[in-house]
Amino acid sequence: MELIYLGAEAELWKDVWLGIPCVRKRRIAKTYRHPELDLKIRATRLKNEARMLRKVRSAVRTPHVLDMDTKNFEIVLEWVDGDKVRNLLYKGKMVKDLGRRMGKAVKALHELEIIHNDLTTSNFLWDGENLWLIDFGLAERSSRLEDKATDLVVFKRMLKASHWDVFSEVWNAFLEGYNAGDEILKKIEEIEKRAKYMR
Repeated sequence: MELIYLGAEAELWKDVWLGIPCVRKRRIAKTYRHPELDLKIRATRLKNEARMLRKVRSAVRTPHVLDMDTKNFEIVLEWVDGDKVRNLLYKGKMVKDLGRRMGKAVKALHELEIIHNDLTTSNFLWDGENLWLIDFGLAERSSRLEDKATDLVVFKRMLKASHWDVFSEVWNAFLEGYNAGDEILKKIEEIEKRAKYMR
């Protein structure tokens, strides 16, 4: 196996599962948490991610869940041979097109009443033909406009911080792809004003 990512919550290993290229996502123990609580949190997030990935496949391109090991807090996912959208935007490639595609993907997710809760350009992959959305470890079900708008506000803040040079192009294209109406735009503005007031 080859370690390809080490994050705060999980390790990602490139491997082969029954002859199929895959990624093993292993949730890491947190020593600052009570051991029983840590086990519960990791197990819950593991099962939730597998459930969400299966749920959203009807609307958004996501890796197939190949296997799950609850004992080792590991989920085995189909390997996606693509580049992070983050890297493409850093190079100024396909800026508006990727923005629109990301907007359409998130809209499809929200229409299923799924909130991603970690929308970043690192969690979108481009394989040359298709856009993929990954990392559903924090995803949850919700039909509330507030939660959908918060998902978008988090994404907008990330864009401003990480892609300031192409922010306007990407964000406007994203909203176009999302087909954002007055209701969601007003809620985004309300959340942003609330956050600004609380500083």
